Amino acid sequence: MTRSWHPYGTVWGSSCARWPNRVVSPHLQHQNGMYGLHQDVHHFNSFDSVRSLPRLLSHARVRTGIIGKKHVGPEAVYPFDFAYTEENSSVLQVGRNITRIKALVRKFLRSQDER
Repeated sequence: MTRSWHPYGTVWGSSCARWPNRVVSPHLQHQNGMYGLHQDVHHFNSFDSVRSLPRLLSHARVRTGIIGKKHVGPEAVYPFDFAYTEENSSVLQVGRNITRIKALVRKFLRSQDER
């Protein structure tokens, strides 16, 4: 458990589950359904009605990408256009190998999109 500052007071929660969903969703865990990690045996998902940052940016025709640990789902709520995460790659490569991460960032920035 970690403790952190939040505009509405002190927030307690597991750091891995809390931060990814707070970055891409404006809601706390009890408001968005992400009580824990998404992957593996945990199976936690945000509610389908959550208006996540990647979803909002997609509607605004802004291309989104994620590299590294994702820990959030389902895909329909978090529709990243470019994704290299533990779901489709080795977490050792996309979550810890800075040389590989740098190459993937370059690939995302150089990729063409009709938007």
